[in-house]
Amino acid sequence: KTQPNFIMGTLPSRWASRMQAYIAGHLEEFRIGAKEIKQRKFRIVEEGLFGCHVQLDGPAAGQSVRFPVFSGMVYTSAQYSDATPVITHPNGIKTIERVAPGTWQFTLFLGTSFRVYAMDFEGNVVGPDLDFS
Repeated sequence: KTQPNFIMGTLPSRWASRMQAYIAGHLEEFRIGAKEIKQRKFRIVEEGLFGCHVQLDGPAAGQSVRFPVFSGMVYTSAQYSDATPVITHPNGIKTIERVAPGTWQFTLFLGTSFRVYAMDFEGNVVGPDLDFS
């Protein structure tokens, strides 16, 4: 786990003990992308008051992955168009288990586990043709 880093003030006398900055690292839980899309160049395709939609475009016409990024969002999600979902972790994924149609349990070597849900554009659970294992 990452620890926060406190940077204390450098001003003389009574301000020296005040905090100047607080830097909090992040703990990467997983990476989500597409097999066909290798570049890291993205573009913002929608922007609103509380968030935006970021898109990665693939080499083929119409191939993309779109990520909604909103303040306070609890779940990571991605919308795929003619691309194959890929989920990885720098330390590796220990097991991937299909627990229900359109639902997988991912367990990392670090011990963390999470669920992945896959739906089509109408919100229906995907069929058995999509598999992460």
